[in-house]
Amino acid sequence: MRITPGNADSVKAEIDALMSLGNFKDRALLAVQGTAERVLPASKRYTPARLAARRLLRHRQDFINPRRVSIKDPIAFYSSEWIADTYDAQVVILIRHPCGVVGSYLSLGWDSELPEMIKHPVAEGYSSLCKEIAHRRADQPDQLGDLILQWKLFTAATLELSERRSDWIFVLHDELCLQPEDHFRALFKQLDLAFTPEIAEKIKVETSNAAEPKSSVQHQHNRDSRALVDAWQEKLPQEDANRILVDTADLWAQAKERFSLQKGMVS
Repeated sequence: MRITPGNADSVKAEIDALMSLGNFKDRALLAVQGTAERVLPASKRYTPARLAARRLLRHRQDFINPRRVSIKDPIAFYSSEWIADTYDAQVVILIRHPCGVVGSYLSLGWDSELPEMIKHPVAEGYSSLCKEIAHRRADQPDQLGDLILQWKLFTAATLELSERRSDWIFVLHDELCLQPEDHFRALFKQLDLAFTPEIAEKIKVETSNAAEPKSSVQHQHNRDSRALVDAWQEKLPQEDANRILVDTADLWAQAKERFSLQKGMVS
């Protein structure tokens, strides 16, 4: 959902409805609506109702008890402060290795979001990066360069956010993949969530599957998480990997220094 002056009220109302999914009565009413709308094309269905209906139909045993709403949306990065302040939301930001991020975009055939990102007010504080972006896009098409600069802009903003949002949680993806149960246990503690034996077993199963992931599944949950850390080395040509590593070295070093879980963030 893109918020513009013309649709701000309707988008806000839809986000309100998404947040209301934590309430059983609201969730049940939306599930009824979503079930009725299943005959409609996906583009015509109301997102909160669709999600409620999917939970009811696919996870009936878990439909009654949930009290929290979890939103995973990397494109909403620049809206994270607004969401946190408007809904008193707890924010968790995952910082990925630059080669992992760029490699994922390239393998999925995705272009960068630079044209929209540099228009956002949050980006105004990074004049050197914005000038670099403007120069590159005015020169000649460079998909790899655009994706590198996009990662740099996101990471520079993340470093700044960490300075003024001390209540937020920042996690390095590589460390989470290497020790998933330990770090998820600590993350659950920070979020005041119960880390049950069932959850521990689910994490173990979903992070230790060594089977080759299906290429047709964009976001496959059952993976060998430890293998993900270096997966980019097999996907990226060496020349591209070297360029990414060199261009992002300073920011990546800052991110590792700031967000390493090994330095006491997780206990």
